[in-house]
Amino acid sequence: RVQSKNRWKVVVVDRFTMKLMSSVLGLYDVLNEDVILVESITKSRQPYPDKDAVYFLVPSKESVSRLIADFTKKGPGWNQGAMYAAAHVYFTGSLENWLLRRLSSSKASTYIRALTELYIEFNAIEERVFITKPSLYPLYNLYSPHASDHRHLDITATAERLVSMCATLSIMPYIRYYRPIGSLRQRLHSGIRSRDTMLALNSTLRRRSTVIGFGEAGIPEPSIPSISADLAWTFKQRLDDHYLKAHDTEVTGTTPAVIIILDRSIDMLAPLLHEFTYQAMVTDLLDLDRGENYM
Repeated sequence: RVQSKNRWKVVVVDRFTMKLMSSVLGLYDVLNEDVILVESITKSRQPYPDKDAVYFLVPSKESVSRLIADFTKKGPGWNQGAMYAAAHVYFTGSLENWLLRRLSSSKASTYIRALTELYIEFNAIEERVFITKPSLYPLYNLYSPHASDHRHLDITATAERLVSMCATLSIMPYIRYYRPIGSLRQRLHSGIRSRDTMLALNSTLRRRSTVIGFGEAGIPEPSIPSISADLAWTFKQRLDDHYLKAHDTEVTGTTPAVIIILDRSIDMLAPLLHEFTYQAMVTDLLDLDRGENYM
């Protein structure tokens, strides 16, 4: 889409978007779109004040700060002034309002020619498999009693990426999550969930997501955090906010989709077993390109 006065463009990415782009495109495919260079926003770069830059970034505070720095300070290339002639900014997900205000009120806003939220903040590693890895160490962050702050950040990041998936597919799903009976009863008694609330949610399905918890009788409440419940409610809130924000979005299909959210507490033995499939064996023994090609 980017049409610059100068034919050639520079693509600027971060660590996550570089992996995302590499999973579906080769370097030749990118350079074939009149791109002279693909660079990381976190590294020192040579300025190209006569060329436009296409920024492909995650919608985070760090990304916005580095973007502003490229056009207002001595940037990574140690030049006085703007690194590029103009910026065409594409975020992988929804940019929070306070970050948008910060960006629009900065001097860098005069260089921005386009700002788009793509809602592709997930990595589709196969035709029907995608990953929403929220951080480098999600298992520790989600389950360790010493990582409560990181736990909230990882759950929020995962919810945002699930919203990206729903926005890409234009679906408004039922949300079902695993929760032991004892914990579910506590939530009902605390007033967070009630029969009236369930009926209200069901009556507004086309514009509101529905969350339903399910459990197994006789299972005691685990000592580990209930990741499924926390993620389900965070995901529901973010998904409702998205469809209220994008009120003109059409929800496709006559049968609502269903998202089932589980966590490791439902099956703690699987990580100790080796998967007996040809795909697992090939992945273990061979160096695959993009998980499917052996060079």
